[in-house]
Amino acid sequence: MASSQTQNQQQLQLHFVIVPLMSQSHLIPMTDFAKLLARRPGLIITIITTPLNAFRYQPVIDRANKSGLGIRLIPLPFPGREAGLPPNCENMDSLASPDLVENFFEATSMLQHPLEKLLAHLHPPPSCIITSNALPWTSKVATKFRIPRYVFNALSCFTLLCSKLVEESPKNSESVSISVRDMRIEFPKAQLPESMRRNADKLNGMLDQMKEAKRSAQGVLVNSLEEMEPEIVEEYKKVAKENVWCIGPVSLCNREISDQFHRGNKAAIDEHDCLKWLDSKKSGSVLYMLVLAASAIYQEEKVLVKREKVKKAIEEVMMDGEEREERRRKRAREFAKMAKKAIEEGGSSYLNITYLIEDVIQHVMN
Repeated sequence: MASSQTQNQQQLQLHFVIVPLMSQSHLIPMTDFAKLLARRPGLIITIITTPLNAFRYQPVIDRANKSGLGIRLIPLPFPGREAGLPPNCENMDSLASPDLVENFFEATSMLQHPLEKLLAHLHPPPSCIITSNALPWTSKVATKFRIPRYVFNALSCFTLLCSKLVEESPKNSESVSISVRDMRIEFPKAQLPESMRRNADKLNGMLDQMKEAKRSAQGVLVNSLEEMEPEIVEEYKKVAKENVWCIGPVSLCNREISDQFHRGNKAAIDEHDCLKWLDSKKSGSVLYMLVLAASAIYQEEKVLVKREKVKKAIEEVMMDGEEREERRRKRAREFAKMAKKAIEEGGSSYLNITYLIEDVIQHVMN
């Protein structure tokens, strides 16, 4: 099967066009996914973004291409000024205020016609579009060119399942419950992010467009692995009623530490200094914490948390007995092995990428 698929890929000149939302939380994983696709023989990969984002990510693409991968990065002029944005606001992390978010998405929607003009002259022509769900207008582009569109999600299936159940829950209900086999979770709607509770007309309209565009997508690509949340993946497939492929963790495409450090913004600390500091610490004594945000953290969102409170919170979670602590560490090591195996040849995520390619081949041949 693998050899026949490779022959089809080379004969058809499959061209995957990737259009990420201009946000680090989308650009980084979708660029990583482009690297995984570029490892497959016969595939042509093009990432389309704006000039400033292309400038930021060109070194990443250059490093990938020097290693033998073939990825093109094409910039499209960003109509920020026409949408009322200040100069050089081409990424969500450059927005000075949350009030500019609507302007930013208005500017992204203006990219539809320039993208259509670009795709009309691409050689070979695009075989599919892989995009962020936050760019719903790409569904119209895919329809115009009669190519399948796939939505890339950097979140887990658990998060997607929760979001889906929130969407489908009665408006007057005060809580949402999730029941999967022997697991039951219930949380009040009052704890939902403000963006899911606000009644702003523009925001609601934009969210409705995203939902409609997602329904028209050929499938959903999830940056997760089936082994990490098997029951959740199956449940999400049931409620989503669409193709769902777990293709992650895509970050493991970066086999060299230097490739990991060169993604996104330049770090405030040199990578060698960081590694030197880590080497000076006892094994297993450093806790890595990540704040994941699609955009900048604005001044009004910043909260000062005192060291004592952080220490107490960590101790409550981690220091509840050596036996439970060791079980958690063991489980983490198991997940690390599962993740590495998933993206290797024959692994679950590797196979799901193969199924994605086969799906594109079917559309091209039909």
